[in-house]
Amino acid sequence: MGIKKLNLKMNQRGSALPFVIILGLVLLVLVASLATVATGTITFTQESVESRQAYLDAKTVTEYGKVLIDNKIAAMQSTTLENKTSDNSNGDVIFYIKGVRSNPLAPLTLTQIVTPSTSDPTTDKLIIGIGKLSWKQTVVTGDEKNGIATTTYTISVESTNLVRKLDYRQTFDYLLTTSTTGTGTGTGTGTGTGTGTGTPSQPTQPSVASSTVTAQITNNNNLNFKYNGNSVYGIPNPVVESGNTLSVRPNTQFDQCNIKLTGFDFNGSKTLNIAANQIVVSTAMPSVWNPIYNFGDRFQTQLLYFAKGYTTDAGGNHNSSNTLKAKNIVIIGDLNLMDNSILDIDCDNLWITGNVTLATKNNTITNKIKAKNIIIGKNLYLDHYTKLTIDCPNVWLNGNLSSGTTKPELTLNNVKYFKAGTMNLNDKMNLTINGDPTSSATNQVEVGSLDTTSTGQQISVTNVYSFNCLGSITQSWSSATISIQATMVTIGGDLTLTGINGGDFKVLTQYFTCKGTTHLQQINGPFYIGDAAHQTSAIKFEGNYEQIKSTVIMYGAKNIVFNGDFKLGDNGPGVTTLISDNIYFQSNIINMQCNQWYHPNTVICQGITNAVAANVLLKTQTINPTFPAGKYTGYTNSDWTDIDPATNKYTLQPNDFKEIAFPDQPGSKTTITPSVNRGPFSYY
Repeated sequence: MGIKKLNLKMNQRGSALPFVIILGLVLLVLVASLATVATGTITFTQESVESRQAYLDAKTVTEYGKVLIDNKIAAMQSTTLENKTSDNSNGDVIFYIKGVRSNPLAPLTLTQIVTPSTSDPTTDKLIIGIGKLSWKQTVVTGDEKNGIATTTYTISVESTNLVRKLDYRQTFDYLLTTSTTGTGTGTGTGTGTGTGTGTPSQPTQPSVASSTVTAQITNNNNLNFKYNGNSVYGIPNPVVESGNTLSVRPNTQFDQCNIKLTGFDFNGSKTLNIAANQIVVSTAMPSVWNPIYNFGDRFQTQLLYFAKGYTTDAGGNHNSSNTLKAKNIVIIGDLNLMDNSILDIDCDNLWITGNVTLATKNNTITNKIKAKNIIIGKNLYLDHYTKLTIDCPNVWLNGNLSSGTTKPELTLNNVKYFKAGTMNLNDKMNLTINGDPTSSATNQVEVGSLDTTSTGQQISVTNVYSFNCLGSITQSWSSATISIQATMVTIGGDLTLTGINGGDFKVLTQYFTCKGTTHLQQINGPFYIGDAAHQTSAIKFEGNYEQIKSTVIMYGAKNIVFNGDFKLGDNGPGVTTLISDNIYFQSNIINMQCNQWYHPNTVICQGITNAVAANVLLKTQTINPTFPAGKYTGYTNSDWTDIDPATNKYTLQPNDFKEIAFPDQPGSKTTITPSVNRGPFSYY
């Protein structure tokens, strides 16, 4: 029994060891598991932070790139690009984005590199974004440079040198559309005025409505107005004159009364007052003495229509008075008024399909035309001592302007657009064109040519933007005075002034161009081009320039350009004063004739102000005196012969010449207007 008890105690003590071992293993497994979980959690957290940082870096680059793209698109929208002739799928680098941090935890500081050629992202690891522009052409019309094109562009930002890439792409269509520099509008009842610097459109000539009353004016010692049918519109049948006056006007339904005169037998020294909604004279005007005609009502008559012209040519001093008032007036054929006649027209639109001949021959009478649009199909002639004043924004004289021998006068006021053919102005003709003061930046005068071959003419053009002579200006052996004030003055042909004694030629302008030959000979009166306020940008002679025994002043231009041969004559002294900051002689021949012992010429060059000396650029070597080609500086009120080439800086610098930018003639310029239509954008 004693032995059994001893064995039992020993067994109880030995059973605790496995329990300890098992518990230790469980704890070891638990600790290992917790360590694994902790390690995984730490790794996951670290990777999430780095991924987030990488995403934020890439997102920062693309967001910054989106701003740059918006700026690029805005710049492209306001700039006319040349059309693309081929596609570019790979793209051109247009900017780089650099990024730096002050410390590892700080956000990126981004800067744009605008000169991609100076950097390379493979070597410059600070470059973290690449901006590229690619395009695909979809439509091309016209010439490659100025046609119409639609191109689909893509601007992309590609991230580089970053842990994570997040790229951005924006597509848009760049459409170029062409248009003229301003357009005009006009209808039968419109004003026909132009907008911008474009040329206005002529209004549409109205059509004749159906006549509701057909009538004849007869002369049977009693002046009667008869019409076919019963009394209508309150007009009695017949209408009898009262006190040598025949008055015809509907008393009811004025707007429906359209009168057609098929007979017009009118006695002299009588007065006709006739008004209706529409008046059509289908027969010729009578030839009688001293008639007084009052046609229409300015505010109610819609149309005056003369199917056989308007002529009062009885001859002698017939003293006709002609008042025409309506919304629209149409004269099919000629308008002729003879001695002592008076013309007074007031309308919106006036059409005369033939010639206009005014031979009032009385300088105490002023003929007047007031309208919004005047269209003359052929020529306008003013006889001696005949005056005509036109108050009209838009005047189309499709033929020529000519005058008689003594003191005719033509004045045009409030002009926005005046067009005429050849202007042949004879003895002591006064021509005045005054632009509309409310539109001085767009007013235009365009003539075919200007010829003053007699004496004493007074020609004045003021307050216009453009004076454009398509042909030549010729003034020969006269004392005429020509004064033109315009922002632009262009002579498409030659400028020939010969034998001017007592008159002058003065052009005040910012831009002067003569495309043909300029020939100035024996000009004793001043020849003046420029602006005393120093507003002239350029004076340019595209053809040859010849000056003989004349006094010429070109004043206050920033640039004076001679593109053709420059020659001063040798048969008489002359003075040429060039006041400009830059004087360009782009001539193959430059002959000054300053050093000849008989009749030497004087050429004076100076800057616009005393503080700035003039630069003189010579394309070729000059003749008499001999100056080498090159650029000369230091001309301050200096005579050409006072300048010694040895003491002045001169080197052959052909690139010093810069073509002067002249504005286009109104209506002649085609502008290309870009528009941007954005397409979808995406991250990729």
